Amino acid sequence: MNHRHTKGDVLRLASLAPFLCLIGVAAQTGTLFLCASAVALAPPADPSDSPEEASPPSQVSPKDDPVVLVEGQVTNYVGGGHAGVSVTVALKDEHGQAGQIVASAVTDALGDFVVKASDRVEGDVLVKFTAPQYAELVRELHLEESEYPPFLAETLDGKHVIIGRVVDALTDKPLSHAEVELKAEYKEWFATADEEGQFTIERVVPGSGVLVIEADGYGRERIEIDALEDFGEIVAKLKPERVVTIQIRNAAGESIPGVIVECLDEDQGDLSSGVTDQDGSLILHGLRFDTRELEVRLTHDDYVSDGEFGRFVILPSDTRVSSHVLTMVRAGLVSGSVTNQTGQSLYGARVMTGEVFTDDSPRDWTDYEGVYAIHGVPPGRVMLTVHLSGYAPELKTVQVTEGKTARLDIKLNKGVTVSGRVCNQDGEPVVGAFVDATQWRGFETLGLRTVTGTDGRFEIEHAPNEMFHLSVMACGFRPLVNVKWDPAREEPFVVTLEKRPDRSDVAGMKVGDTAPAVTVTTLDGERIDLANLRGKTVLLDFWATWCGPCVADVPQLKKVYKQFGSRKDFVMIGISLDGDEKTLRRFLKKKQIPWPQVFGASGGAELAKTRFGVLGIPAVFIVDPLGKIAGANVSIEALLEKIKRILEDNDPT
Repeated sequence: MNHRHTKGDVLRLASLAPFLCLIGVAAQTGTLFLCASAVALAPPADPSDSPEEASPPSQVSPKDDPVVLVEGQVTNYVGGGHAGVSVTVALKDEHGQAGQIVASAVTDALGDFVVKASDRVEGDVLVKFTAPQYAELVRELHLEESEYPPFLAETLDGKHVIIGRVVDALTDKPLSHAEVELKAEYKEWFATADEEGQFTIERVVPGSGVLVIEADGYGRERIEIDALEDFGEIVAKLKPERVVTIQIRNAAGESIPGVIVECLDEDQGDLSSGVTDQDGSLILHGLRFDTRELEVRLTHDDYVSDGEFGRFVILPSDTRVSSHVLTMVRAGLVSGSVTNQTGQSLYGARVMTGEVFTDDSPRDWTDYEGVYAIHGVPPGRVMLTVHLSGYAPELKTVQVTEGKTARLDIKLNKGVTVSGRVCNQDGEPVVGAFVDATQWRGFETLGLRTVTGTDGRFEIEHAPNEMFHLSVMACGFRPLVNVKWDPAREEPFVVTLEKRPDRSDVAGMKVGDTAPAVTVTTLDGERIDLANLRGKTVLLDFWATWCGPCVADVPQLKKVYKQFGSRKDFVMIGISLDGDEKTLRRFLKKKQIPWPQVFGASGGAELAKTRFGVLGIPAVFIVDPLGKIAGANVSIEALLEKIKRILEDNDPT
């Protein structure tokens, strides 16, 4: 399935793609990268739950127009539309079986279907759903003349089976009652090994997944599976576990109960977590004996919590039982009220700490009395930014003392509307330009954004009535940063963008276009100029680890690289739009992704995204040996054949 979503799409709730990964979508909180998923409208029912007595079906006289017998949607297990599912409607015979087929249909790209017939049908029918690699699903319906046809919302189970056996790695004896979990992109299956250590997981969908196998006294085993549909039988050999005790103390050496402790074994991709007891201790079980290092993140309301896995615990090599002490700094509490200028309490205002917007900065929202309380604030001079729709943002600072409560009441003013126009050097409007309110009082917490319309005009509502700076970016133009907006200005606010010399369009690359000039630097430090790759076929994959469809595409991309990666006339490059390099590197290592990756503004990822006109991911482009776009936004299913044809057409032999 092609999971892309682009800027102009109109979405229906029942027809959302599996994940919508939009680049540059923002709200008043700042720039966000959103991934949303639709949910199946109804769970599958048991086909055996049919009435004991079925009324005899009948067909009535033909009508001039086709009759809609049944309609609905088939979604996959992550809630996206399931395309290509065959839907047949058959009369139910006296034995309760499917008899004459009266109509059929196939689901479209969004999983929608409408089954029409030339004759109206009344009585009991069986609706059958079939698709390759999925278990057949049958629903019984009673059809009668009605203004509205029945609507079915279904999800198909897979038809694949995973079987295996769990044994002790040292003795080869079966481990009965071992727990087995299969994780496959937001769906999970569970099984328990029998007395012979054997397990079976049925109704598995195609795609990639991870088997996690646990048994008391043994280290967890994780097995990556690129293609569940091709998976056979496995023997999982578990080794004795490593037992690690984590003790959390404050600066005075006192134990801290209630700390959430998360420990990551990056090499194994294994995460352990728990909460410290009254003695401030947590015992971690199930770690592999060969684990040498843990990355740790600590969280507690009354202490300064870790935003990421920034602590490291080195484990001894000569023993499998060890204890480690970590310390936390006591935090402060900031509380107060948020009101308007008349003293009215304001509900739902977001109060956030920090000089820039981050996902893990301490924050709170005001209650119905306008009161907020932010726990876990680091001691020192702390900045607070308040956002509430209908009001201008406000920025305040407060001194926070360790273990103490700082009081700060905040009044919000009505905001102003900032309007202007973005045009090119010829005075023509620039459509779809992103206008961001960035620097404000020297900080980056304003978090306001809008997009220009067809006339190039924009409006930013609820802005502060004071000077701040804007950044303006549009595909095909040089970005402008720190454009000053001053409320005292009298002339119209017009921003003029300069076209890039190597791009003449702003609508994104199309098949037949000349690929734009882009120079990127990979995570390994290799500098690649696309202009120097003439004579080769180049695959560019724009993606991110936070994008569900991108992650789902990895197994297919691996197949592409396995088949063509060793060829001298083929180059494959990943353009990551992630925000955190460490997260990206961890993912690449975990998934064993071998092709070069480009990351961040310094690596050229943002520039490449802009020049290729990428508005949604995953986005895959193929550049032919002449430097022309041979494939734009190519579906993941079509990649292998597409690249194979291009390479064959350009093979000099």
